[in-house]
Amino acid sequence: MRAVIRADAGPQIGLGHVMRCLALAQAWRAEGGEVSFLTATDLPVLRPRLEVEGDLQILQASPPGGFADAQETARMVQEIGARWVVLDGYHFTAGFQRLIKDGGSRLIVIDDYGHAAPYRADFILNQNMHAHERLYGDREDYTRLLLGCRYALLRREYWSWQGWRREISETSSKILVTLGGADPNRVTLKVLEALEQVKADDLEITVIVGGVNSWCHHLSNRAEKYPFPLRILKNVDDMPRLLAWADLAITAGGSTCWEMAFMGLPGLVISCADNQRPVAENLQSGGVALNLGWHEHLAVRQITQAVDRLLAEPETRRQLSRRGQKLVDGEGAARVVMQMRNEPFRLRRVRPEDCRAIWSLANDPEVRQASFSQEPIPWENHLLWFNRVSKDPGQLFFLAVDHQDAPVGQVRFELDNHRAIIHVSLAPNQRGRGYGRQIIDAGARQIFRQTETAVIDAFIKMDNVRSIRAFEAAGFKKAGVRIVRGRKTWHYSLNRLEIFSNVFNGKRNFP
Repeated sequence: MRAVIRADAGPQIGLGHVMRCLALAQAWRAEGGEVSFLTATDLPVLRPRLEVEGDLQILQASPPGGFADAQETARMVQEIGARWVVLDGYHFTAGFQRLIKDGGSRLIVIDDYGHAAPYRADFILNQNMHAHERLYGDREDYTRLLLGCRYALLRREYWSWQGWRREISETSSKILVTLGGADPNRVTLKVLEALEQVKADDLEITVIVGGVNSWCHHLSNRAEKYPFPLRILKNVDDMPRLLAWADLAITAGGSTCWEMAFMGLPGLVISCADNQRPVAENLQSGGVALNLGWHEHLAVRQITQAVDRLLAEPETRRQLSRRGQKLVDGEGAARVVMQMRNEPFRLRRVRPEDCRAIWSLANDPEVRQASFSQEPIPWENHLLWFNRVSKDPGQLFFLAVDHQDAPVGQVRFELDNHRAIIHVSLAPNQRGRGYGRQIIDAGARQIFRQTETAVIDAFIKMDNVRSIRAFEAAGFKKAGVRIVRGRKTWHYSLNRLEIFSNVFNGKRNFP
C-alpha cells in the first residue's frame, strides 16, 4: 500500500513539516508500506534523507498550496496509485483537500491550529498539547481526530531510545541550543549573547544549525571568540545522541520540543513563530518546559537569568525531565499507522513497565494449560526471567496493544542461527476474534524484516487445537513430531522464501 506525502520546507517555514512527515513515512515503511514524497522545494539538505525512504518528485506548479499545485498533486496521486495522501503545511486549504478526496484517495491532514476548515480529511492529526476537538468543529461526519502528544511523530533514530531514562545530576554544564531549521530571525545570536553572561565557569555549548539556515556563517567568527567551548553543528543526523549529551536545552517551540520531552531533556522554549506560542504556553502549564515567551520581547538579560536559575535547581530539572518522558513515549507514529491500516492492534517492543501485565497473562489458566510447564509462575521467578529475556539480544519480545494501548497478547522469538522459535499468547478478553493468527502473522513480518531469520519454528502440544488452527491460518506448515520436555509435540514451521514467493505470485499479502 502506497502513501503520498505532500509537504514543503524552506528558509521561511523551516524543516519541521517535512521532518515530522519523514517520521510518519518511516513508521509506514516499517509496516511494509511504500512512500512517495511530493514537494515544491528541491533542497539538497533534504533530498538524501527523503530518497532513502521513498520516491521523491519535485512539483513545478506555483505557488505552493495554490489551485495549480492542488491539481498537479491530485494528478500525480492518481498516476502513483496511492491509497493514502498526507498533507502537512499551512498553505494547504480546504479546496486542496477537496481535490484530493474527489480523486478517491484517503487523506490525513497534519495540523497545529485548525487553519483549513471545512475539513474533508479522513483523519486530522494534531500532535500538540493544546489540540482539542473544538478546533475542528467544521469537519465531515467521517473525519476522525488524532489529537495530543500520544501521536507525536518521532523519527526512526529515536526508536532505539525507548525505555531510556535520564539521570539528572546536581550540577549541569552542557547546554544545547537548537532554534529550528531556518531561524530567520537570528534568535540563536541573542541566545549566545545571553550565555556569555551565565555565572557558571565550565559551560559546554553545542549549537545545532538547521539545513536551511542562510546566515550560519556568522556563527563561526563568534565561536572563535567565545568564553566557553562552543561547537556548531549543521544538519545533524543523530539528534537523540545530542539530546542525551545535554543537561538542558534552549529551543524554539516546534517539533523539537516533543523530541526533548521524549529524551527527558529540561528546556527553555522561545516562541519564534505565531504557531509556536500555544506550544510554549502549554509546555509551561504542563510542567514540561519553561516558556521564555515571544522572541522579539525577550531581553538578553532574561535568557541569562532563566539559564542561571535552571542550572542551579536540579529538582526543577528533575521534574521537567520526568514529566516530559511521561508526556511523549515515542509510539506516536506507530499509533497513526495503526489507524491508517485499520488494524485492531499493533506490536511494540516490551518495556520494563510491561513486566506485571505479561506475568498476569502468563499465569492465565488457559495459557498455563497450553504451556509445557503448567505450574503457576511465582512473581519473583517471573521478574528474574523478564529482566533476563528483555535484555537478551538473542530474543525479540513484542507486546500487542490495542488503540487504547491495552494488552491484546504477546509474541516472543528465540533467535538461533537463522532460525527462530516463536512463543505467543492472547489476553483472556481478546480470544475468539481471530487475533491469534493476526499476532503470529504480524510477529513473523517483524522477525523477517528485522533479522536474517530464514525459518520460524513453532512447537505445539498435540491437544492444543486452537493454537494449531491459528498457526496453520498464518501459513505455518506441519514439519513433523518433536519431543519437547519429554512430551510429543507438533512441529510447525514458516519459511521466509516460501512466504515471499507467495507474495511475488500474488497468493498472499505479506509486505
